[in-house]
Amino acid sequence: MATGQRAQATIFLILGIVLLLTVFMLIAANRSYTTTNAEREIAKANEAAASPNPVKFFVEQCLSLVSKDGLEKIGKQSGFLFASQGGIKQDYDDSDEGENFAFYNGIKVTFLDDNIPPLKKEQGEASIEAQLTAFAKNNIDRCLDFSAFENQGLKIIGKEKSIVVTVNEANVVFSMEYPLTIETFDGIKSEIKDFFSAHEVRLKKIHEFVGRYVENPAVTSDFSINTKKDDSGAHDIIIASDEKSLLDGLPYKYLFAKKSESNGLFSITGAAVSDGNNIPSADAGLNRTVALLANALLFGSGKDVDNDQITFKWQLIDKPGGSLTTLTDTNSQNPAFVPDTDGLYIFSLRTNDGSSFSEASHVKITAKASEPEN
Repeated sequence: MATGQRAQATIFLILGIVLLLTVFMLIAANRSYTTTNAEREIAKANEAAASPNPVKFFVEQCLSLVSKDGLEKIGKQSGFLFASQGGIKQDYDDSDEGENFAFYNGIKVTFLDDNIPPLKKEQGEASIEAQLTAFAKNNIDRCLDFSAFENQGLKIIGKEKSIVVTVNEANVVFSMEYPLTIETFDGIKSEIKDFFSAHEVRLKKIHEFVGRYVENPAVTSDFSINTKKDDSGAHDIIIASDEKSLLDGLPYKYLFAKKSESNGLFSITGAAVSDGNNIPSADAGLNRTVALLANALLFGSGKDVDNDQITFKWQLIDKPGGSLTTLTDTNSQNPAFVPDTDGLYIFSLRTNDGSSFSEASHVKITAKASEPEN
Protein backbone atom coordinates (compact mmCIF):
# COMPACT_ATOMS: atom_id res chain seq x y z
CA MET A 1 0.00 0.00 0.00
CA ALA A 2 2.80 2.40 0.93
CA THR A 3 4.67 1.45 -2.24
CA GLY A 4 1.59 2.32 -4.37
CA GLN A 5 1.20 5.72 -2.72
CA ARG A 6 4.87 6.54 -3.34
CA ALA A 7 4.51 5.58 -7.01
CA GLN A 8 1.40 7.76 -7.33
CA ALA A 9 3.22 10.72 -5.72
CA THR A 10 6.12 10.24 -8.13
CA ILE A 11 3.74 10.36 -11.14
CA PHE A 12 2.11 13.57 -9.85
CA LEU A 13 5.56 15.12 -9.32
CA ILE A 14 6.58 14.27 -12.88
CA LEU A 15 3.30 15.65 -14.26
CA GLY A 16 3.84 18.84 -12.25
CA ILE A 17 7.33 19.29 -13.64
CA VAL A 18 6.08 18.66 -17.18
CA LEU A 19 3.28 21.20 -16.67
CA LEU A 20 5.73 23.82 -15.40
CA LEU A 21 8.04 23.20 -18.33
CA THR A 22 5.12 23.52 -20.73
CA VAL A 23 4.00 26.84 -19.21
CA PHE A 24 7.59 28.14 -19.27
CA MET A 25 7.98 27.18 -22.92
CA LEU A 26 4.69 28.84 -23.84
CA ILE A 27 5.71 32.05 -22.07
CA ALA A 28 9.13 32.01 -23.71
CA ALA A 29 7.63 31.33 -27.12
CA ASN A 30 5.11 34.12 -26.64
CA ARG A 31 7.85 36.54 -25.62
CA SER A 32 9.92 35.45 -28.60
CA TYR A 33 6.93 35.93 -30.90
CA THR A 34 6.17 39.35 -29.41
CA THR A 35 9.79 40.43 -29.69
CA THR A 36 10.01 39.17 -33.27
CA ASN A 37 6.78 40.97 -34.21
CA ALA A 38 7.97 44.19 -32.59
CA GLU A 39 11.25 43.96 -34.46
CA ARG A 40 9.36 43.34 -37.68
CA GLU A 41 7.09 46.34 -37.09
CA ILE A 42 10.07 48.56 -36.28
CA ALA A 43 11.79 47.35 -39.44
CA LYS A 44 8.67 48.05 -41.48
CA ALA A 45 8.39 51.54 -39.99
CA ASN A 46 12.02 52.23 -40.78
CA GLU A 47 11.55 50.97 -44.32
CA ALA A 48 8.49 53.20 -44.73
CA ALA A 49 10.39 56.18 -43.39
CA ALA A 50 13.23 55.46 -45.80
CA SER A 51 10.86 54.85 -48.72
CA PRO A 52 11.63 57.23 -51.57
CA ASN A 53 7.95 57.66 -52.52
CA PRO A 54 7.15 60.69 -50.30
CA VAL A 55 10.41 62.34 -51.32
CA LYS A 56 9.79 61.54 -54.98
CA PHE A 57 6.30 63.04 -54.76
CA PHE A 58 7.68 66.17 -53.10
CA VAL A 59 10.42 66.68 -55.70
CA GLU A 60 8.04 66.09 -58.62
CA GLN A 61 5.54 68.57 -57.14
CA CYS A 62 8.35 71.10 -56.98
CA LEU A 63 9.34 70.34 -60.58
CA SER A 64 5.72 70.68 -61.65
CA LEU A 65 5.38 74.06 -59.97
CA VAL A 66 8.55 75.46 -61.56
CA SER A 67 7.79 74.02 -65.00
CA LYS A 68 4.27 75.48 -65.02
CA ASP A 69 5.70 78.87 -64.08
CA GLY A 70 8.17 78.64 -66.97
CA LEU A 71 5.50 77.61 -69.47
CA GLU A 72 3.20 80.40 -68.37
CA LYS A 73 5.93 83.04 -68.64
CA ILE A 74 7.26 81.87 -72.00
CA GLY A 75 3.73 81.99 -73.40
CA LYS A 76 3.05 85.51 -72.12
CA GLN A 77 6.47 86.77 -73.28
CA SER A 78 6.31 85.65 -76.95
CA GLY A 79 8.53 82.62 -76.48
CA PHE A 80 11.22 84.24 -74.35
CA LEU A 81 12.43 83.79 -70.77
CA PHE A 82 14.64 86.63 -69.57
CA ALA A 83 17.94 86.30 -67.73
CA SER A 84 16.52 88.07 -64.66
CA GLN A 85 13.91 85.29 -64.46
CA GLY A 86 16.45 82.49 -64.81
CA GLY A 87 16.15 82.22 -68.59
CA ILE A 88 18.52 82.93 -71.46
CA LYS A 89 17.16 86.02 -73.24
CA GLN A 90 18.90 89.28 -72.35
CA ASP A 91 16.47 91.57 -70.56
CA TYR A 92 14.97 94.46 -72.49
CA ASP A 93 15.63 97.93 -71.19
CA ASP A 94 12.49 99.96 -70.52
CA SER A 95 13.70 102.43 -73.14
CA ASP A 96 13.22 99.69 -75.76
CA GLU A 97 9.42 99.92 -75.37
CA GLY A 98 7.78 100.50 -78.72
CA GLU A 99 10.87 99.27 -80.57
CA ASN A 100 11.50 95.72 -79.32
CA PHE A 101 8.49 95.12 -77.08
CA ALA A 102 5.19 96.47 -75.83
CA PHE A 103 3.89 96.39 -72.28
CA TYR A 104 0.70 94.41 -71.76
CA ASN A 105 -0.56 94.31 -68.17
CA GLY A 106 2.99 95.18 -67.21
CA ILE A 107 4.52 92.22 -69.09
CA LYS A 108 7.07 92.80 -71.85
CA VAL A 109 5.58 91.25 -75.00
CA THR A 110 7.98 91.04 -77.94
CA PHE A 111 7.30 92.28 -81.48
CA LEU A 112 7.78 89.17 -83.61
CA ASP A 113 8.96 89.32 -87.20
CA ASP A 114 12.16 87.49 -88.08
CA ASN A 115 13.15 86.97 -84.43
CA ILE A 116 10.83 84.08 -83.54
CA PRO A 117 12.83 81.77 -81.26
CA PRO A 118 13.42 78.23 -82.58
CA LEU A 119 11.55 75.43 -80.88
CA LYS A 120 14.01 72.54 -80.55
CA LYS A 121 17.38 72.73 -78.81
CA GLU A 122 19.20 71.37 -81.86
CA GLN A 123 17.95 74.43 -83.78
CA GLY A 124 19.79 76.94 -81.61
CA GLU A 125 21.03 77.89 -78.15
CA ALA A 126 18.09 80.25 -77.60
CA SER A 127 15.45 77.65 -78.48
CA ILE A 128 12.30 77.34 -76.43
CA GLU A 129 13.46 73.94 -75.14
CA ALA A 130 16.82 75.42 -74.08
CA GLN A 131 15.15 78.40 -72.40
CA LEU A 132 12.75 76.21 -70.44
CA THR A 133 15.64 73.96 -69.42
CA ALA A 134 17.66 76.93 -68.13
CA PHE A 135 14.63 78.35 -66.31
CA ALA A 136 13.88 75.05 -64.54
CA LYS A 137 17.53 74.53 -63.59
CA ASN A 138 17.90 78.06 -62.21
CA ASN A 139 14.63 78.03 -60.23
CA ILE A 140 14.21 74.46 -58.96
CA ASP A 141 16.22 75.04 -55.78
CA ARG A 142 13.73 77.68 -54.63
CA CYS A 143 11.27 74.99 -53.56
CA LEU A 144 13.56 72.00 -52.94
CA ASP A 145 13.59 72.34 -49.16
CA PHE A 146 13.98 68.95 -47.45
CA SER A 147 13.83 70.35 -43.90
CA ALA A 148 10.40 68.80 -43.24
CA PHE A 149 11.85 65.34 -43.95
CA GLU A 150 15.03 66.04 -42.01
CA ASN A 151 12.95 67.06 -38.99
CA GLN A 152 11.48 63.54 -39.07
CA GLY A 153 14.94 62.00 -38.74
CA LEU A 154 15.77 61.48 -42.39
CA LYS A 155 19.09 62.47 -43.94
CA ILE A 156 18.84 63.39 -47.62
CA ILE A 157 21.97 63.83 -49.69
CA GLY A 158 21.67 65.06 -53.26
CA LYS A 159 24.14 65.15 -56.12
CA GLU A 160 24.26 67.37 -59.19
CA LYS A 161 21.00 67.87 -61.11
CA SER A 162 20.50 67.45 -64.84
CA ILE A 163 17.30 68.73 -66.50
CA VAL A 164 16.07 68.10 -70.05
CA VAL A 165 12.92 69.64 -71.54
CA THR A 166 11.25 68.09 -74.57
CA VAL A 167 8.46 69.80 -76.53
CA ASN A 168 6.32 67.10 -78.15
CA GLU A 169 3.21 67.19 -80.34
CA ALA A 170 0.74 67.05 -77.44
CA ASN A 171 2.76 67.87 -74.34
CA VAL A 172 5.88 69.34 -72.80
CA VAL A 173 7.94 67.00 -70.61
CA PHE A 174 10.42 68.09 -67.96
CA SER A 175 12.84 65.29 -67.01
CA MET A 176 15.25 65.70 -64.11
CA GLU A 177 18.03 63.37 -63.06
CA TYR A 178 18.80 64.16 -59.43
CA PRO A 179 20.50 61.33 -57.50
CA LEU A 180 19.24 61.35 -53.91
CA THR A 181 20.32 59.11 -51.04
CA ILE A 182 17.74 58.87 -48.25
CA GLU A 183 18.96 57.54 -44.90
CA THR A 184 17.00 56.90 -41.68
CA PHE A 185 18.34 57.56 -38.19
CA ASP A 186 19.36 53.91 -37.84
CA GLY A 187 21.23 53.72 -41.14
CA ILE A 188 18.67 52.25 -43.57
CA LYS A 189 19.30 53.75 -47.02
CA SER A 190 17.39 54.02 -50.28
CA GLU A 191 18.17 55.82 -53.51
CA ILE A 192 16.18 57.58 -56.21
CA LYS A 193 17.24 59.73 -59.14
CA ASP A 194 14.61 60.12 -61.89
CA PHE A 195 11.83 62.72 -61.72
CA PHE A 196 9.29 63.83 -64.33
CA SER A 197 6.62 66.45 -64.90
CA ALA A 198 4.49 66.54 -68.06
CA HIS A 199 1.99 69.21 -69.13
CA GLU A 200 -0.62 68.76 -71.85
CA VAL A 201 0.31 71.95 -73.66
CA ARG A 202 0.49 71.87 -77.47
CA LEU A 203 3.39 74.31 -77.51
CA LYS A 204 4.82 72.87 -80.73
CA LYS A 205 1.58 73.45 -82.61
CA ILE A 206 1.15 76.94 -81.14
CA HIS A 207 4.73 77.83 -82.08
CA GLU A 208 4.17 76.67 -85.66
CA PHE A 209 0.93 78.67 -85.88
CA VAL A 210 2.58 81.87 -84.61
CA GLY A 211 5.26 81.55 -87.29
CA ARG A 212 2.60 81.27 -90.01
CA TYR A 213 0.50 84.08 -88.52
CA VAL A 214 3.41 86.54 -88.48
CA GLU A 215 3.84 85.94 -92.21
CA ASN A 216 0.12 85.86 -93.01
CA PRO A 217 -2.46 87.01 -90.41
CA ALA A 218 -5.23 85.47 -92.54
CA VAL A 219 -4.01 81.96 -91.74
CA THR A 220 -6.63 79.67 -90.20
CA SER A 221 -6.24 77.47 -87.12
CA ASP A 222 -8.20 75.81 -84.33
CA PHE A 223 -6.89 78.39 -81.83
CA SER A 224 -8.94 81.26 -80.47
CA ILE A 225 -7.35 84.58 -81.55
CA ASN A 226 -8.01 87.85 -79.74
CA THR A 227 -6.46 91.26 -80.35
CA LYS A 228 -6.00 93.72 -77.49
CA LYS A 229 -4.28 97.07 -77.18
CA ASP A 230 -1.04 97.27 -75.23
CA ASP A 231 -0.81 99.33 -72.04
CA SER A 232 0.03 102.48 -74.02
CA GLY A 233 -2.84 101.96 -76.46
CA ALA A 234 -0.36 102.30 -79.34
CA HIS A 235 0.14 98.71 -80.47
CA ASP A 236 -1.72 95.43 -80.82
CA ILE A 237 -1.29 92.38 -78.63
CA ILE A 238 -2.22 89.13 -80.36
CA ILE A 239 -3.41 86.44 -77.92
CA ALA A 240 -3.62 82.85 -79.16
CA SER A 241 -5.61 80.64 -76.78
CA ASP A 242 -5.72 76.86 -77.03
CA GLU A 243 -8.75 75.22 -75.43
CA LYS A 244 -7.08 71.82 -75.87
CA SER A 245 -4.01 72.87 -73.87
CA LEU A 246 -4.76 73.33 -70.19
CA LEU A 247 -2.41 74.71 -67.57
CA ASP A 248 -3.90 74.68 -64.07
CA GLY A 249 -7.26 74.03 -65.72
CA LEU A 250 -7.14 77.15 -67.93
CA PRO A 251 -6.57 77.39 -71.69
CA TYR A 252 -2.93 78.02 -72.53
CA LYS A 253 -2.18 81.49 -73.92
CA TYR A 254 0.64 82.63 -76.21
CA LEU A 255 1.09 86.37 -76.74
CA PHE A 256 3.05 88.48 -79.18
CA ALA A 257 2.99 92.15 -80.14
CA LYS A 258 2.30 93.82 -83.48
CA LYS A 259 3.18 97.42 -84.26
CA SER A 260 0.41 99.80 -85.26
CA GLU A 261 1.00 102.74 -87.59
CA SER A 262 -1.05 105.08 -85.41
CA ASN A 263 -2.03 104.86 -81.80
CA GLY A 264 -5.12 107.08 -82.08
CA LEU A 265 -4.13 109.08 -79.00
CA PHE A 266 -3.05 112.69 -78.73
CA SER A 267 -2.15 115.02 -75.90
CA ILE A 268 -4.19 117.90 -74.54
CA THR A 269 -2.93 119.79 -71.48
CA GLY A 270 -0.62 116.91 -70.72
CA ALA A 271 -3.35 114.23 -70.60
CA ALA A 272 -3.98 111.48 -73.14
CA VAL A 273 -7.40 111.73 -74.73
CA SER A 274 -9.61 109.01 -76.17
CA ASP A 275 -12.94 109.92 -77.80
CA GLY A 276 -13.01 113.25 -75.98
CA ASN A 277 -12.33 111.76 -72.55
CA ASN A 278 -9.16 112.58 -70.63
CA ILE A 279 -7.56 109.27 -69.70
CA PRO A 280 -6.77 108.94 -65.97
CA SER A 281 -3.32 108.27 -64.57
CA ALA A 282 -2.11 105.66 -62.08
CA ASP A 283 0.76 105.50 -59.59
CA ALA A 284 1.66 102.12 -58.08
CA GLY A 285 3.96 103.65 -55.44
CA LEU A 286 7.68 103.42 -54.69
CA ASN A 287 9.87 100.35 -55.08
CA ARG A 288 10.89 98.97 -51.70
CA THR A 289 12.08 95.97 -49.68
CA VAL A 290 9.79 94.09 -47.27
CA ALA A 291 10.20 91.27 -44.78
CA LEU A 292 9.60 87.69 -45.87
CA LEU A 293 6.32 86.09 -44.63
CA ALA A 294 5.01 89.43 -43.33
CA ASN A 295 1.86 91.17 -44.58
CA ALA A 296 2.83 93.85 -47.10
CA LEU A 297 0.58 96.65 -48.37
CA LEU A 298 0.62 98.23 -51.82
CA PHE A 299 0.02 101.98 -51.97
CA GLY A 300 -1.83 102.95 -55.13
CA SER A 301 -3.13 106.33 -56.24
CA GLY A 302 -4.54 107.93 -59.35
CA LYS A 303 -5.74 111.18 -60.88
CA ASP A 304 -8.37 112.20 -63.41
CA VAL A 305 -8.34 115.61 -65.11
CA ASP A 306 -12.13 115.45 -65.60
CA ASN A 307 -12.61 114.76 -61.86
CA ASP A 308 -14.38 111.51 -62.68
CA GLN A 309 -14.47 108.91 -59.94
CA ILE A 310 -11.75 106.35 -60.55
CA THR A 311 -11.47 102.67 -59.69
CA PHE A 312 -8.32 100.59 -59.29
CA LYS A 313 -7.14 97.40 -60.95
CA TRP A 314 -4.02 95.65 -59.59
CA GLN A 315 -2.25 92.65 -61.06
CA LEU A 316 0.63 90.50 -59.83
CA ILE A 317 2.64 90.14 -63.03
CA ASP A 318 5.81 88.44 -61.81
CA LYS A 319 7.03 86.64 -58.70
CA PRO A 320 9.88 84.31 -57.69
CA GLY A 321 9.72 80.72 -58.87
CA GLY A 322 7.91 78.55 -56.32
CA SER A 323 5.87 81.41 -54.84
CA LEU A 324 2.14 80.81 -54.31
CA THR A 325 1.22 84.26 -53.06
CA THR A 326 -1.76 86.26 -54.36
CA LEU A 327 -3.22 89.70 -53.77
CA THR A 328 -5.99 90.04 -51.22
CA ASP A 329 -8.15 92.29 -53.43
CA THR A 330 -7.15 93.33 -56.95
CA ASN A 331 -9.82 96.07 -57.01
CA SER A 332 -8.72 97.81 -53.81
CA GLN A 333 -6.62 100.96 -53.76
CA ASN A 334 -4.31 99.39 -51.17
CA PRO A 335 -4.35 95.59 -51.44
CA ALA A 336 -1.99 93.35 -49.47
CA PHE A 337 0.04 90.22 -50.07
CA VAL A 338 2.34 87.95 -48.08
CA PRO A 339 5.69 87.25 -49.81
CA ASP A 340 6.35 83.55 -49.27
CA THR A 341 9.65 83.31 -51.16
CA ASP A 342 12.78 85.46 -51.25
CA GLY A 343 13.01 87.53 -54.41
CA LEU A 344 11.34 90.12 -56.62
CA TYR A 345 7.58 90.68 -56.92
CA ILE A 346 6.28 93.03 -59.63
CA PHE A 347 2.80 94.55 -59.58
CA SER A 348 0.95 96.71 -62.09
CA LEU A 349 -1.79 99.22 -61.35
CA ARG A 350 -4.26 100.78 -63.78
CA THR A 351 -7.07 103.16 -62.97
CA ASN A 352 -10.40 103.53 -64.77
CA ASP A 353 -12.64 106.59 -64.90
CA GLY A 354 -15.66 104.71 -66.17
CA SER A 355 -14.67 105.20 -69.80
CA SER A 356 -10.98 104.44 -70.18
CA PHE A 357 -8.13 102.64 -68.48
CA SER A 358 -4.95 104.48 -67.63
CA GLU A 359 -1.53 103.34 -68.71
CA ALA A 360 -0.09 100.77 -66.30
CA SER A 361 2.15 101.87 -63.46
CA HIS A 362 4.52 99.32 -61.94
CA VAL A 363 6.10 98.75 -58.56
CA LYS A 364 8.85 96.31 -57.60
CA ILE A 365 8.77 94.76 -54.13
CA THR A 366 11.79 92.77 -52.97
CA ALA A 367 11.24 90.25 -50.15
CA LYS A 368 14.11 89.30 -47.84
CA ALA A 369 14.29 87.08 -44.78
CA SER A 370 15.94 89.89 -42.83
CA GLU A 371 14.26 93.08 -41.70
CA PRO A 372 13.36 95.53 -44.50
CA GLU A 373 15.73 98.35 -45.34
CA ASN A 374 14.91 101.77 -43.92
